[in-house]
Amino acid sequence: MTLYAVLARPELFLGSGADPGPIVVVAVEPVTSVPQGHASILVRPASLVATAVLALAEPAGMRAAEAVPFEINAHDAAARRAMRETWQRLGLAEALAPLQMIAIEDGQARLYHRIETGPAGTLFTAIGSVALAEPLPAAIPMLAEVAHRGRALFLAAQAAFNPGMGRTNWKPGVELERKFTFAVQPDRRIAPMDTWRLHQALYGELRADAWAGFIPEFNEEFHVWDYESAMFEVTGPAHAQGYIAFIPQFDRRVTLKYKRFKEDAEQRYEDIANNVELESSAYLEYAGALSHGDVAELPGFRRKRFDCDLESLATGNAYGIFFDICRTTDGSEATLSQCEVEYLRTRSLLPVTDVEAEFNRVCALTHDFLNRRNADHQAGYYSKLSFVREIAQQRGAR
Repeated sequence: MTLYAVLARPELFLGSGADPGPIVVVAVEPVTSVPQGHASILVRPASLVATAVLALAEPAGMRAAEAVPFEINAHDAAARRAMRETWQRLGLAEALAPLQMIAIEDGQARLYHRIETGPAGTLFTAIGSVALAEPLPAAIPMLAEVAHRGRALFLAAQAAFNPGMGRTNWKPGVELERKFTFAVQPDRRIAPMDTWRLHQALYGELRADAWAGFIPEFNEEFHVWDYESAMFEVTGPAHAQGYIAFIPQFDRRVTLKYKRFKEDAEQRYEDIANNVELESSAYLEYAGALSHGDVAELPGFRRKRFDCDLESLATGNAYGIFFDICRTTDGSEATLSQCEVEYLRTRSLLPVTDVEAEFNRVCALTHDFLNRRNADHQAGYYSKLSFVREIAQQRGAR
């Protein structure tokens, strides 16, 4: 695969005017790992060198350049300094910014648009392809056409970049999740796993590229959650069965989750509403009105969760691996500890593909990771509803 960086003035190239402004294409070669796939390319700091420069307004063609470190990342002062030095050595105007990448392989020029920058580097997402009439190097004169085509593809898809950074969803309203439940003591009071250490070990593997084809989800890789859930089971009618959870927010409002399923399963329907203004005394009535069904209050719980999110460069599909400990708030402090794998979203302007196949692969990798860490677990679909329902049944039997 041959890579080219497309440099232009953002206020012109990304605008809707007829004039795209000056465009420069720089041939680059990787000197360190440049993870790439069908949907995304990640350019890490200090990973490229420039070997040639083509100013599209000049008919002279591509001029060779002494191998110059080609820094396009600007997330901190050191990276910005390296970027300025690159531009100076290549004789580039400071107003030019790296906006797109062109990857040429098998007679196709695949275009990638810059979408996010962070400490890990700069992420480019695929926006389309152009067939080349001739192979390289004879195709080099076509780079001007390819670069202009890249601009047109971006302008056509511009709305998709805002506000979700090109993200979409496989099946809106459907949750795809598998659970690895850790063993607990018979009294359910002791969590057997140090979930923080498991999380840190997994995070280290993802950062070290140990899971081929996946990177930590760009700028969304690491989250810590700590919250309480008030739980209400919807027992009927059949189409409404599941549970409704009320999660207090810091601003005294509530996040509401309604998960619908008849039995624990890998796919469930889920609706989430944020910023609901509701007092806890009204939870039961609200749950009944929302579900139009029969509702029973169950023990609530407090959840401590550590997330590792990862992203496939082949498809743009993102998955979460969550390590959590839940303790009931009814005074019993019964404990549930799990590792959950969940499909989250897809960052791609291309059709969403391979969600379930990659999900199964992530689950298999997670299962292997837990085995390597001697984390005793059982794979399945054991839900929070089943957990608190069992606690309520045990409490009623005493």
